Amino acid sequence: MGGVIGLLRLRRRCTAIYQIAPMELDEILPGVLNRLNLTHARRGPRWELGPGGVPVSMANDGSASGKASGKGAIEVDGSSAMRHVSLRWFDVSDRLRRDIENELGRDLSSINLPVSPASTWFMTAAGCIFTMMIFLLVTFLIVTHPR
Repeated sequence: MGGVIGLLRLRRRCTAIYQIAPMELDEILPGVLNRLNLTHARRGPRWELGPGGVPVSMANDGSASGKASGKGAIEVDGSSAMRHVSLRWFDVSDRLRRDIENELGRDLSSINLPVSPASTWFMTAAGCIFTMMIFLLVTFLIVTHPR
C-alpha cells in the first residue's frame, strides 16, 4: 500500500494526454499560454512560464533542478508513434495548472485528431489473446469433463 501511495504522489505532478503527438501540442500550447497572459520561453522540452509582461529568465544558481523564476515550468515528453504526451509540472500553482489544463482541454476538443496506428495493433493483439484464452478454456473444459 505504501508503494501505491508513493507512486500516486509522484504521478500527481504529471498530466497525460492521449491521441496527440508532441509536435501537435507544440502548436497548441503557445496559444493557450498567450490567452492566459503568461509569457513563455521554450528551452528544449521545457516551457518556462512567467507572469504576463515580464520576461522569462532561468535562475542560474547551479542547481540541478533548473527552477525558473516567475510562475514555473512545464516539461513536455511524449511519443509521436504512440500519440501520447506527458506534461510534468514544476513550481506551477494548482490554480494555474488547472487553468492551463482547462484551456488545453477546450483547444483539444475542438480539433480533429487522427487515431494512433499503434492503438489498432494493440486492439488486434488483445483480440488475438482473448480468442486464444477462450479456445484454451473450452479445450480445458472438454478434456477435464467427466463422461
